[in-house]
Amino acid sequence: MTRRDQLSRFILLLLLLLLLSRTSCTSRVWPACQVEDYMNDNDDCNGTIYFAANASCAFTYGNTSQQPSVQKMLEHARRRFVAALANKRRRVNKAAATAAVNETSFTMSLHCSVKPVMTIQVNITTSDDCLQYGVDESYELFVGKNGSIDAMQRRQQSASIIITAPTVYGAMHALQTLLQLLEYIYDIDSGEVLVVPITYIRDAPLYSHRGLLIDSSRHYLPVSLILENLNAMSMTKLNVLHWHLTDSESWPWASEQYVELARQGAYCETCVYTASNIHTVVSEAAMRGIRVVVEVDLPGHCQSIGASHPELLTECGVSGSRRSEPLDVSEPLVYHFVEAIYSEVNALVDDHMIHIGGDEVSLDCWNASSKVQQYMRAHNVSNEAQLWIDFELYLLNYTIKQLGKRPIVWQDMLDVATTIDTDTADLLPPETIIDVWKSWLPDSRSRATRQHDTIYSACWYLDHLDQDWRSFYDCDPRNFNGTIEQLQRIIGGHASMWGERVDERNFYQRVWPRAAVAAEKLWKGESAAAKATAYERLDWFRCLLLEQGFSASPIGPGSCEAKRLQRWQSLRGDESTSTSIKR
Repeated sequence: MTRRDQLSRFILLLLLLLLLSRTSCTSRVWPACQVEDYMNDNDDCNGTIYFAANASCAFTYGNTSQQPSVQKMLEHARRRFVAALANKRRRVNKAAATAAVNETSFTMSLHCSVKPVMTIQVNITTSDDCLQYGVDESYELFVGKNGSIDAMQRRQQSASIIITAPTVYGAMHALQTLLQLLEYIYDIDSGEVLVVPITYIRDAPLYSHRGLLIDSSRHYLPVSLILENLNAMSMTKLNVLHWHLTDSESWPWASEQYVELARQGAYCETCVYTASNIHTVVSEAAMRGIRVVVEVDLPGHCQSIGASHPELLTECGVSGSRRSEPLDVSEPLVYHFVEAIYSEVNALVDDHMIHIGGDEVSLDCWNASSKVQQYMRAHNVSNEAQLWIDFELYLLNYTIKQLGKRPIVWQDMLDVATTIDTDTADLLPPETIIDVWKSWLPDSRSRATRQHDTIYSACWYLDHLDQDWRSFYDCDPRNFNGTIEQLQRIIGGHASMWGERVDERNFYQRVWPRAAVAAEKLWKGESAAAKATAYERLDWFRCLLLEQGFSASPIGPGSCEAKRLQRWQSLRGDESTSTSIKR
């Protein structure tokens, strides 16, 4: 696809999203879908389908879905779907008991037929199973009664629930949307009942890169936590795990070429990630439509390397008595080390992007090193900023030409250009992706997108505890004074959970549900209708996270059990109680 074709497609998408944002349809899920149509068929069931609580869940597939690799992912998704339903059902028992203790008016007497089987028909229209940036994640979801014709005049269907998607990844998103719509309620006559509204949804993400950064260097995060967190990410349709693997504080990655790095640089003997661990994370992430982008941050943020290889760090001072980050770029061994490290990462993670860091490089040590200064004079390097740029250009070209990757680099390479008489943007290879993280530099996006695809993360720092979900929701990655081509170069963003004050004990409380806010803005984009219902939807989504075992923090006062009882009342049509929980 040519740049002109991409630009035309982008303009059409913006116009479509603008049109959809003006519709009055109220979203019921998180993240909000592009089109949600909830239809009342004017019968006694208020536009709702009822299934028995123990209804069997029957999946049927179209021909393309029978491709072995796709079938494996669909079976994996089916098992997760069934397990999530079981988690929902366990929660409803507690709410039902609460209702019985209070008043029977909290329950419902239903007069609708209860179906014994929930049939989900999945139609995948292409054989594309390649999980890379830009994969088609769109889907359509139709929920209707057997033999009915919905308001969109679709043809009669034998299945109650129909999912249509170009790829298996869109189908996975459809199942996550369906899970949020399905709800167990308690009926005074029938006991537990599983309900779902009659629905037509057409959905697709605005941005193709929607990520969550985790930091496993400041505190070691157990592999089990990283794997469990993939389920929370899939609930919000985030599709990139940005794994900040190493840093100055520790080197937890058990490199097979440099085994001593983790042996001497990790916090403890068991605080490491083996190749098998990383393969497991990559594989499980792929089963959920999530790409893994690993970051080994160099030449700064690498003091932990000095525990086993001090010769790779810089001699700070004339005597060379102190070795410190950044890497000593005057040392030939450094280049062999860097190429071996990134080559090993490349073999571990099969994604066409790799994050090479490149931020916050302290130039004082290079300035104080007689060895580095001698190198600069011999190579006609005018200052330390130019030395930094030269090393990054070497690293960028290595990842592109030798590894065949698209490198992501923090925005610092653009900022350092202000200290020397050049424009770094003109020097970086066109394949380079800029990760903009400095919220206090308002022109960062404008400079980054002049020539490069850009990821925006500046406004979604989860470690900034003074920022609540509302400030996160106000963020728009494309809210800057740029041309249409520049806006198109914003390819997505990520929420960042830096780990200085986060470990396995408080990880979920710090990450969720605020990371879900970034997920909605990256999926839905700007929408006045979605923003108007954001509090109610996010408040309830936090309860859905709790249902699945994630200890997400509340965003306001209230009780999930009370909210659930109110939602039952709203299904009954009691306007006096449904107003406060309308989504």
